[in-house]
Amino acid sequence: MIFRIISAASVLGLIFALTLHRFRKSQDASGKGSGSSSAAGYLSWLFHRIFKFLQSAGIKGWKERYNQWIILRHPARERWVILCLGISYCLLAASGFLFALLSSQRLFGSFLLLHFTMGGLFAVCLPLATILRARHYRLDADEPAQGKDTPASGGKAALPWSPIFFWVFVASGLCLIVTALTLMLPYFSLIIQLDFFEVHRYSALVSLLSAIAFAYFSRVNDKK
Repeated sequence: MIFRIISAASVLGLIFALTLHRFRKSQDASGKGSGSSSAAGYLSWLFHRIFKFLQSAGIKGWKERYNQWIILRHPARERWVILCLGISYCLLAASGFLFALLSSQRLFGSFLLLHFTMGGLFAVCLPLATILRARHYRLDADEPAQGKDTPASGGKAALPWSPIFFWVFVASGLCLIVTALTLMLPYFSLIIQLDFFEVHRYSALVSLLSAIAFAYFSRVNDKK
């Protein structure tokens, strides 16, 4: 029950923070300033963005997103790795969190088989994607390869959020892989396995939050 509350609150809180960040950036870009950044203005902007997204939710819209997010952003040798990583992670997150949030039972049957299969694909693709993309997300670089955040007030450069969330996602993903493999070994007692399971669940939550934030900041600050 505690995990459900923490998961729901953290995901909703992150989505609210990111949409508010985007709303304020749009206000600054249009020259309206903070004077029009009211709750009514935010809600109106949010509903407009949701309606616009639903309008472009057809096959043509997803083809455009695929070209923009995959084709234009990644060389041909990386595309299948990134695509398989994204598909496997989305299916892992969907199957895992649906059971964690909506059911008192743990994964079983076809959902468990799907989770296990996608977990194997994720375990292969994550290290490959990290090797292929790590140079673009160096924390010590002056300007991340995917673009950097606009300077904050006072002339100070904003934190490179994309690289930060990239490495948080990688670290939490590796923790997911290690704990999943550990749960399959018969060398630990039930109490230790339950502890590993808790680490696995919270690692999944951290990876989900970092994936959402990474996708947002990569999309917003992408200069391509």
